Amino acid sequence: MSTGLVVRNAELAGQPVGGLDHKELKPVIAAAAQQLASAKIEVTTPDGPLHTNAGEVGLIVDQSATIAHAIELGSQSSWWQRPLQWMQSFVTKRITPVIVSLDNTKLATVIAERDPTKRLEPVEPTISADNDGGIHAVKGVNGHGLDTATVQQAIAQAAKTGKSPLRVTLADVVLPPRFNLTDAEHLARTAETLMKTAVSVEAGETTATVPPSMLKRWASSTPTEQNLMLDLDDTKVMEDLAKLLDDAGTAPTDASFRVVGGVPVIIPGANGTKCCSPAAAERILQALMAPDRSKRVVKLPLQTAEPERSVADARAMGVVEQVATFTTRHPAKQPRVANIHRIADLVQGTIIEPGKRLSLNDLVGKRTIDAGFVPAGVIYEGAFTEDVGGGVSQFATTLFNAAFFAGLDIPEYQSHSIWLNRYPRGREATLSYPKPDLVIENTTPHAVLIWSTYDATSITVSLYSTRTVTGEQTGQTEGPSGACTRVTTERTRTWLEDNRTKVDRFRATYRPEEGVAC
Repeated sequence: MSTGLVVRNAELAGQPVGGLDHKELKPVIAAAAQQLASAKIEVTTPDGPLHTNAGEVGLIVDQSATIAHAIELGSQSSWWQRPLQWMQSFVTKRITPVIVSLDNTKLATVIAERDPTKRLEPVEPTISADNDGGIHAVKGVNGHGLDTATVQQAIAQAAKTGKSPLRVTLADVVLPPRFNLTDAEHLARTAETLMKTAVSVEAGETTATVPPSMLKRWASSTPTEQNLMLDLDDTKVMEDLAKLLDDAGTAPTDASFRVVGGVPVIIPGANGTKCCSPAAAERILQALMAPDRSKRVVKLPLQTAEPERSVADARAMGVVEQVATFTTRHPAKQPRVANIHRIADLVQGTIIEPGKRLSLNDLVGKRTIDAGFVPAGVIYEGAFTEDVGGGVSQFATTLFNAAFFAGLDIPEYQSHSIWLNRYPRGREATLSYPKPDLVIENTTPHAVLIWSTYDATSITVSLYSTRTVTGEQTGQTEGPSGACTRVTTERTRTWLEDNRTKVDRFRATYRPEEGVAC
């Protein structure tokens, strides 16, 4: 039976404690705890050492347990052993251990990060969709490295002396998965049952059905302390929902430009919403696990959809001044005027970024009644006729000339087959769908804003950017081309940075009248 005193000739953390009572032991244990709190720890392995310290692995001295163990030392033997132990206590030193605990989570983290044994974590078994439309179990894979429990026990053993540093020697071992293939097979059967029927989902105002095949594609697992739990692969869920509910939410609005008093002004954009937030997978999983989901629609949270172009992005584009403008005129109140105004409205605010091309046909699309265009006069293969969208070539010509004087590249264009005196001779472009097209290329280091305006009798296209190059007509020649006339217009571009110049030429071929072929 304990006397409440430490047995004679006992030692703790290098200090004699024989005969001390509970109160007298406290400062000795506290000193040992303080020393171990900053103890360095070295785990020697065949592949090199792992260095850490008490703070990193959460090593603390259990002072109450250490005191209790010290006082009980020698009192737990049988009655017939006690006299012999009493006699031995005069000549034999008794070591009472310092009892410590470690934070296994912290220790595991340190080992995972610094294990010198070329550590390979074990892979837990899981489940996956198979090619036959079912779900199968996937076997786990052994790993190797230092075992956390073994390291913990070794450090605790070394700490019993209460002396720093703590040194242990260990080798790497096979690290098996915590769960086996049978566990995964059981989970696969559970998943098959839960995923055999479709799930209805709703995001914003959009609804859709997730078929069993898609649910099974998402099937995964997560190991917990007790078992393998059904889970969904978040990446696959997000990918599939984005396609399934691509109309959900509201589209963001990019920062844009408006020309006010001849000055381009940035208009801030606005965030939108889209399917779906990362919480979507968890909500679907909860619905799958619910007792009855036959009449339930899973409401999925939307996530923020940010504009591709922010105010800062717009500001960096260099759209700060007018670099060119051109106006063409036309009689008022003709059907073609409605088409000129319609295409001008569609193109206004378009930005050609540096190094990019603008195809007028790609931007506007086919001219149709549904798109807001009306029948009006056109020239097809040298003959005057009528078609939906007639008149849009006047806008194309106006844009062509603005780009001409802005010094932009015009890699694709075609003049009218019959010259009309409302257009500059040899410096104009027709437009039909899908060809001929008008393509403008921005070879400057700044974005180019197209700003179109009109009144009853004219259309104006102005370009805004940072002026780096100018274009001017420096010559024009005409010559026969069969029965037609070939007009060649020379443009000289000048780059403001170094006054470098370059000459390019534009060609137009005109028939003398309707019905005459070249």
